Amino acid sequence: MRAHTLNGIAGTLGVGAVQTTAAELEKQLREKDSAEKIEETRIRLDAALRATVDAIRSMLRHVEASRDGDVPGPPLGDPNAALGRLSRLIAENDSEALEVFESLRTTLESIAGREEMKTLADLLFAYDFAAALPHVKRLQQAMRASRGGGEADGGLE
Repeated sequence: MRAHTLNGIAGTLGVGAVQTTAAELEKQLREKDSAEKIEETRIRLDAALRATVDAIRSMLRHVEASRDGDVPGPPLGDPNAALGRLSRLIAENDSEALEVFESLRTTLESIAGREEMKTLADLLFAYDFAAALPHVKRLQQAMRASRGGGEADGGLE
């Protein structure tokens, strides 16, 4: 059964969203759930797989850019707005968050420190966006405090 194999491989690789959804699909198939329910789960599994592939591609671009000494990402611009954008991308499970994070990393290190940025980077590059979002929320608060407030962050409240 392909769902079972995918469940195991995703578990080995630590791709939680794929593993959980594959296990759910495997169970639904075993229990002969409705075709509609199975198709809904299959669509979610496809989305999780696509997001994982996007994250891997983004990570590979990051590694390649690091070798070349060129960190990917858009120009920083307003750090508050960029941090708000990062927060939205993470909340939407968008792999573009990895590139936005890299464009902000130096600025954020000056506010939160290198260890916090390493933790956040590890979470983002492991595609654990659910765990990364609270870190970004705290960074948004710290950024507002360090800048004397402001509403330009565009973050999620």
